[in-house]
Amino acid sequence: MTFKTLVKSLAVAGVLLAQPFAAKAEENTLNLYSARHYSTDEALYDNFTKKQALQLNAWK
Repeated sequence: MTFKTLVKSLAVAGVLLAQPFAAKAEENTLNLYSARHYSTDEALYDNFTKKQALQLNAWK
């Protein structure tokens, strides 16, 4: 695991831990607000969605 991958993973984990519990209707959706615009982030979000039972909405 590279340092960048570790930092990105920790950032996603931090967002997940900081995210308050949503209402039941939105229980399987995570909204991620970010000013980042790197193409590697899209791959990270896609991999996260594939591995978790959550839909990730990335807003820029």
